[in-house]
Amino acid sequence: MSLRPIVHADAEAGGRAVAERVFDLAAEAIRARGAFAIAVSGGRSPETMFRAFASRRAAAAEGEPWTVLWCDERVVPPDDPRSNFGLARRLWLAPARVPAERILPVPTELPAEQAADRYDGLLRERFAPGASSPRPRQAFDVAVLGLGPDGHTASLFPGRPSLAVVGRWSVAERSPTQEPRVPRVTLTLEGIGHVRHAIFLAWGAEKRPVLSSLFSDDGTTGARDLPAGRVRAQESVEWHVDRSAWPTGPSA
Repeated sequence: MSLRPIVHADAEAGGRAVAERVFDLAAEAIRARGAFAIAVSGGRSPETMFRAFASRRAAAAEGEPWTVLWCDERVVPPDDPRSNFGLARRLWLAPARVPAERILPVPTELPAEQAADRYDGLLRERFAPGASSPRPRQAFDVAVLGLGPDGHTASLFPGRPSLAVVGRWSVAERSPTQEPRVPRVTLTLEGIGHVRHAIFLAWGAEKRPVLSSLFSDDGTTGARDLPAGRVRAQESVEWHVDRSAWPTGPSA
């Protein structure tokens, strides 16, 4: 996380630009490996991106072999307005008619710990390298992450034990420090670390204080103790912010 964030005019422009970036990475992955896997988050930040995906019918056509999974999920029914899967389904997956076999939702019909265990096993089965693999295989191509005002990302909150978990790709978080305070399942830092490209979205003036903590005045990495500041990826970590969020103003 050493490069200055990419600053967009507003959240709408940023969401469309991130969608184009994801389309480019998807095309690259499909050319190189024949498939593309993306982990997405919830909240308001990805809404424009999801709509852009739907407009392009991303992952719906036979020639676009996308797999969709989740960086984190609230343990609520899929029709609950707090469901991250529900948001993606309404804005993208249903309008684009994405085939069910390409969607890997967290099994929220289970209690949080069981859901995390099941998801951990599912991700390893789908993406972990086999014993005969000559080199580690990245779990997925892109993770689109949000940023909370306290520096959390996915459902990895400051000071919580989940930040120190090793040997697992997903864990339960039963005591989130921000609303909605419902049990969750989240990728761990280790799980996110298998991704090729991590893409952060941060829109709105309420994100300015935490961005000031995460980045120094010249736009390079500042605080590393916040969960978002600890995210690493195999190839790149990108930050996309809007003018109201970036602490040094609209110059980028």
